[in-house]
Amino acid sequence: MVEAMQLEKIPDEDKPDPGEDEATYVAQLRENLPPQFLNICMLSLWQESYSVLGDIQIASMACVKLTEKQEAKEGIGEEQSQFGRCGQQ
Repeated sequence: MVEAMQLEKIPDEDKPDPGEDEATYVAQLRENLPPQFLNICMLSLWQESYSVLGDIQIASMACVKLTEKQEAKEGIGEEQSQFGRCGQQ
């Protein structure tokens, strides 16, 4: 929404000719946005991706803990579980 408002502020003489590819047109339009605005956008994207990486790490650790609990319950020794359950059916 904020980006759309910024794009509308670009003077017509600075806008590229609209082509068939809308993605290219929008990318060329963005080249005329203020660098400060682009920095804020990139920071926001970085924070979102960093948050997602944290969620992936949490999910991974939950899988590890669940596997450890299941192996302890089944009495699987450490030497058997060092390769995980990937190849087992």
